Amino acid sequence: MSEVLNHRTDGEIGMVINHEVTDAVGDYPIREVSKESNEYADSEELSEKLGVRGHASRVFCITHKEDVVQFNQALKGLYPWISSHYREVGLEVAGSIIWNDSFVTTGNLLKNFRDYGLSVFFFGDKAHESIPNDSWHQIVKEMNEKNDFIILCQKLGLAIPKTTCFNSRAELDNANIDFSKKQWLKLSKSISGMGSETVKSMDEVCRYLENVKDGCRFQIQEDAGTDVFASAQYYISDAGLSFVATTEQILDGAIYKGNRGPVSYDLRPITDPVANYMYKNGMRGYFGIDVAVIKTNNGNQYKMLECNPRYTGASYPLLVARRLGARNWNSMSYDINHSSLDFLDLSELAYDRTKKNGVVVINWGSVLYGSIGVVFLGNNEEEILRIKEKFEKLI
Repeated sequence: MSEVLNHRTDGEIGMVINHEVTDAVGDYPIREVSKESNEYADSEELSEKLGVRGHASRVFCITHKEDVVQFNQALKGLYPWISSHYREVGLEVAGSIIWNDSFVTTGNLLKNFRDYGLSVFFFGDKAHESIPNDSWHQIVKEMNEKNDFIILCQKLGLAIPKTTCFNSRAELDNANIDFSKKQWLKLSKSISGMGSETVKSMDEVCRYLENVKDGCRFQIQEDAGTDVFASAQYYISDAGLSFVATTEQILDGAIYKGNRGPVSYDLRPITDPVANYMYKNGMRGYFGIDVAVIKTNNGNQYKMLECNPRYTGASYPLLVARRLGARNWNSMSYDINHSSLDFLDLSELAYDRTKKNGVVVINWGSVLYGSIGVVFLGNNEEEILRIKEKFEKLI
């Protein structure tokens, strides 16, 4: 397996790019997120509730001038600001924008650009329907299920927290869970941290599952005993499987805030076997494998948690940092009280190619939903902290 610094090189063929995210959200089996108490949320409703529709904008910062990229029409008003910002920081991005994020359009574009590759955020049902690829679709479905991921890790002999997988509520009757230890109830399919709750008794498990659709798979997993979580990032192209980097989550208590890199955790002995399995079974594009890092007096121990068979929140800032030649990076998301980018005057905070430090806006489409995602770039962690503090005063 090779290591890759950047998945694109100058002069490479272009890509047709559609990072529409509702395909990854899917229909959600919990009543509380629905408008009506007796209904379950579909992908459209849940995407609105989570405010993730604008997340497709993240891919713009890693496009190249020859690419064709699709965005929803709603993002068009933000385009002048972000294109000017990317010129300022030295990112030469796609010049061909299609203001339509339908995968039917993606399929038609690939017919017109026959030599171009395909980049999607998540190869789910919508993408597969318009651009059929059975093996890619199947491995994404398998690895997007936490239960199937845990079962694979068990078959491969990889370390995991003690986990019991269930195909239905009926199987709880024979369960033997040690609730003297902290336990997590996790739905087998989830998004943005939803569907994951701590539980202290079987009664709590049953009460939670009362609002979960029948037939939904889930697992009860013993807490890994750490607040350090890392991800091994991989990329698969026609050239084969490549390891990209290891990144670490930034947490505020138990709340996910962002990602950072580079980090020195050696996850590959435990993550490479799964990556190779996915490669052999048809996976394409980016994906990440999440691992709990348990620090001990005898060194780090690693336990597998889940796979994100898609671009991850770390993919975009990582690739921007490498493309701009920055040594260290932290990505963060912030809630804001603005619905346009005109309020944001980065002035001297914008990334400086000579100093190799500053701010790059990554998730600009989320401004429409009250948040913004940025990456702080610098030569060391102290420099990044100073830039971060100045940025936070702006918003």
